[in-house]
Amino acid sequence: MAKYERILTNKATGEKALVKSNDPYLLEQKIEKQVARWQREADKRHAENLKAEKGDDAVQQTEEAKTRNASYGKILAATLSKNDRIDWNELKSNAEFHAYHPEPAPVKEDFFMKVPKKSFLEVIFTFLRKSREQAEAEALGEYETACKTYAQQEEKNRKEYEDARSLFQKKQRDHNVKVDSLRDTFEQGDKDAIEDYLNMVLERSEYPEDISLDHEISFDKSARLVRIDTQLPAFDDISFVSEVKYVASKDTFQTKYLGKTEAKSIYTAMLYQIAIRTLHEIFEAEYTGHVHFIEFNGFVSGIDPKRGTEVQTSVLKLKADRDTFMQINLARVDAEACASGFGGKLEKIAFDLSSIKKSA
Repeated sequence: MAKYERILTNKATGEKALVKSNDPYLLEQKIEKQVARWQREADKRHAENLKAEKGDDAVQQTEEAKTRNASYGKILAATLSKNDRIDWNELKSNAEFHAYHPEPAPVKEDFFMKVPKKSFLEVIFTFLRKSREQAEAEALGEYETACKTYAQQEEKNRKEYEDARSLFQKKQRDHNVKVDSLRDTFEQGDKDAIEDYLNMVLERSEYPEDISLDHEISFDKSARLVRIDTQLPAFDDISFVSEVKYVASKDTFQTKYLGKTEAKSIYTAMLYQIAIRTLHEIFEAEYTGHVHFIEFNGFVSGIDPKRGTEVQTSVLKLKADRDTFMQINLARVDAEACASGFGGKLEKIAFDLSSIKKSA
C-alpha cells in the first residue's frame, strides 16, 4: 500500500480523485498533474460552449484522438530511450530557503510633509514660528515612535524568518538522510527498500493520459523474485475515438469510434506492451542484481455481464528471468510474441467486462 495519499475534489464538478504515492515529493507532482488535468478538462468544456470555436475544436479533438490512438502503439517504444534507474540525487532536496526581505523602514521626510516651511513672516507673527516648531516636534515624535515600533517588529520578523529557515533546513536534512538510508538498504538487498524503490520506478513511468495503472509489488529475497500485481485499464475505459465532427446546423458534436475489431486489436497490443514494458523497467532500474525473476500478473476490474456484479480478474500472466529478458532487442520485438515466450496469453474475459466508471 502507498505510504502517502490525498483525496482531491474538483470544485467545478464535484469529482473526487485519490492520489497515492510512496514518496511525498512524487505525491505533490501527482497532485499537480491531477489538478492540471482537471484544469484542462475545464478549459475544454469552456471551449465547447463557445459556438464560434466549435468547428476548430472538433478538428483539434480529432487530431488529439489520432495522436492518442497512435500513442497506444508506442507504449513499449516510449520507454526504451529512457534510463529507468532512479538517480538518488534527484530525490534529494537542494532547494534554498527564500531570502529575507525586511519591510521598508520609516522615512523621516514622510512625517514632515505636513509641517509648515520656515517663513519670514515668523519674524512678524511669532505664533507662526511656535506653530511650526510644535508641528516639527510632533512629527519628530511620531517618526521616533514609528522607528521604535519598526525595530521591534523587524526583530520579531527576523526571528520568525530564522525559525522558519531552521525548520526548513531540518526537514530538508531529514529527507535527504532518508534518501541515503533508502539507497543503502536497497543496495544491501533489504526487502522493504527494494519494494519501495521499485514502486517509485513504476510510479515515475509515464503513460498516455487515459491509461491509469496501479501496481502492488512484493519481493521474495530468497527466490530473488519480484511479484507485480498490476491493475490494468478496462477495455471500456479506453476511448477509441476516430473522429469528432461539429454539425453547425444542430449545434452538436458527432463522435465516431473505431470499429470493435480494430479497437480490440489496439487494446490487446496495449496490454502486452504494458506487461513487457513493466518487466523492462524493473530489470533496468534494479541495478544491484538482487532481482533475478519477475512474475507479472495483470488484473482488470469491471462489471460481469452475466451477473452484473463487480469483479476483478487476472487477464495476463507471465514470468521472466533477467538473463533471458535482457538479451531481447525490445526495439524490434512484437510485444504479444515476446510475452508469449514468457508464458503470457491475454484472456478473452478482458474484453467482456463493462467499465465500472461508466456503470456508476
